[in-house]
Amino acid sequence: MAVPHVVPLAHLPGVPPVPGGGCWGPADDRPPLVPDPSRPAHLAVVVDTEEEFDWNHPGDSSARSVSAIAALPYFHELCRAYGLVPTYVVTWPVLASDRASGLLASWWKAGEARLGIHLHAWVTPPFEEPTEETFQANLPAELERAKLDQLCTLFRERFAVAPVIHKAGRYGIGSQTLHSLVDLGITIDTSLSPPFDYRDRGGPDFRHTPVHPCWLVPGRLFAIPTTGGYRDPWLRRAARVAGLGRMVPRLRAASPTRLSPEGGDFPSLKDLTRRLFRQGVRDFTLSLHSPSLQPGCTPYVRDVADRQLLMDTCRRYLRWFAGEFGGRLATVEGMVISHWDRAP
Repeated sequence: MAVPHVVPLAHLPGVPPVPGGGCWGPADDRPPLVPDPSRPAHLAVVVDTEEEFDWNHPGDSSARSVSAIAALPYFHELCRAYGLVPTYVVTWPVLASDRASGLLASWWKAGEARLGIHLHAWVTPPFEEPTEETFQANLPAELERAKLDQLCTLFRERFAVAPVIHKAGRYGIGSQTLHSLVDLGITIDTSLSPPFDYRDRGGPDFRHTPVHPCWLVPGRLFAIPTTGGYRDPWLRRAARVAGLGRMVPRLRAASPTRLSPEGGDFPSLKDLTRRLFRQGVRDFTLSLHSPSLQPGCTPYVRDVADRQLLMDTCRRYLRWFAGEFGGRLATVEGMVISHWDRAP
């Protein structure tokens, strides 16, 4: 079994991406991960279960429609067919909807789903001041904590249990977030998104964060990263050495990508999985956003044909992962349990 990586709490602020910013920054003294090459690959599915909004202009506090949740059963039925239990991380507008939260509760009670919280700060009370800030760790610490607290409270009211899984909206986690999560009893975080860099938007820099599971707060808070990598690491390194940057269109192949059917086809997901596996990664997450299941709600699915393509990509990938690749379908909680006793 791999020894979980430990990210020192004192280093979580790193170098702020913007002056005064609170989001994740680089930490350079991480101890090495010791992978176990004999351990099979495990795959969990994490769905950002959220309201519809304009992806070109996030942060609109009036965007609270959750009508796209009606399309979520398309994906859930696929998971059920493979015996896969997905994790739905849920925003305030979804929790506030009787119909949407009732649907999720029915799956959870049947043992067919795991549930967690997903903070979209712009639609989560309290609303103490007008803001378009979408990275939660850039909020004042007290305000971020208050929003997380209210989100947890509504979660408990809806499902009669306290949440233990968290994912920051737009991956906007920071050191202040971790203190709040520990205080609120959250034990699992799925916000890390290596190797993406959101500093140009005032957000986190994940270029140096581990793609492996890791301790954020030893013995208290464990991270299962959102799986990502580079489309062509060799080309990326060559471009960096040559100083080409993004000058050549072909260098798109060197840009970061996520293990997701949103913008990724089956061959690219398979290639990324194999490449990371060769690097020692054994815990993978396939991620997507619930509005992508309703045509017209995200840039990834414009019509019914796009949705069919997304579903076909998921179906082919799950069949390949559990079949030819020899992986095991898992839950986020199951992954954490397999590592939990290795806290420092």
